[in-house]
Amino acid sequence: MRMTPRNFYTKFLTVKSTKSLINLVDYITDKHDEHINHLSDNHKTIVFDEQQVIDRKLKNMINIFNYHNTKVKLNRKGGRPGSPASSIMISIPENIANKTVDIKTMEKFHKKMVDDTVSKLNEIYNLNWTKEEEELFKNNYLISSIHFKKSNPHINIMIPSIVQTYKNIEKDNKVMRAKSAILKIRLGLRKLSYQIKQLANRNMLSLGYSLADYEIQKQRETKRLNPIASLKQDIKEEKQKQEHISKEMQEHLLEHQKMQQQLDKFFKNIEIYKKRINDAIESNNVEKMVKYEKLQDKAQSKFNTLKSALEQLSYNNPKPDLKPQ
Repeated sequence: MRMTPRNFYTKFLTVKSTKSLINLVDYITDKHDEHINHLSDNHKTIVFDEQQVIDRKLKNMINIFNYHNTKVKLNRKGGRPGSPASSIMISIPENIANKTVDIKTMEKFHKKMVDDTVSKLNEIYNLNWTKEEEELFKNNYLISSIHFKKSNPHINIMIPSIVQTYKNIEKDNKVMRAKSAILKIRLGLRKLSYQIKQLANRNMLSLGYSLADYEIQKQRETKRLNPIASLKQDIKEEKQKQEHISKEMQEHLLEHQKMQQQLDKFFKNIEIYKKRINDAIESNNVEKMVKYEKLQDKAQSKFNTLKSALEQLSYNNPKPDLKPQ
């Protein structure tokens, strides 16, 4: 089980309805820290838009979602309603390698993540937006904030699930005309979510905070704060190691037993050959004597082969008795 993180903690949430969208937007833009989760003295919500701008963006999200749903209903019967938006929450530890993550750092990180996330959407969905059009999208649809709390500073980014393009684009070998071209944005898709996580790692590194330092710190904290869990993990790994060794020894033992059976059969045949040679000598049958001597040479060769194979087995297992029983 991996105890160290591959990325800074990132959570993707699909908003199921416009009601949920309104509630979540109110939560992440809670400027006055009135929500029960924001009542602690050291919590501060930082929002970069005025309330009327937030409401305008929220209305834009709802309008394009309703327009899309109406269009879908006209073209088919029934079906599950879509999602109006998706959100990203990226949490950063309060300090990394004894460097405190302050509000100024979080503001820089927030700015980089908002800009890079929109650029990544533009790239992955082939929207062909110019920088001006990316800014237009951010100014009309994107809602974001910083929740600064000493123990858990994090940023929130709300992206509409339905995006209306500003120019003709090609999708599925068809040209979609500007203003009517609508795409579904799915932040939870593996390719996109991975890219966003990597953006977070890269942007924090550019601000002087390394994920590698955080991994080392997190692993040591886990072992220090939860020694029982660490001990259980060590015991589990040791048990797996012993089981592997036991399995190998069992396989070697079975191989030894198999060879011992072959040796027993071999020595039994040797006794038979000896008796037949003695009988041939007593009866002065030269033809049989030559025949059994050749068989004896062949048996000796087979014995040498078995002996060599046995000597190559692991020294951890007892060798079978090479003498006839």
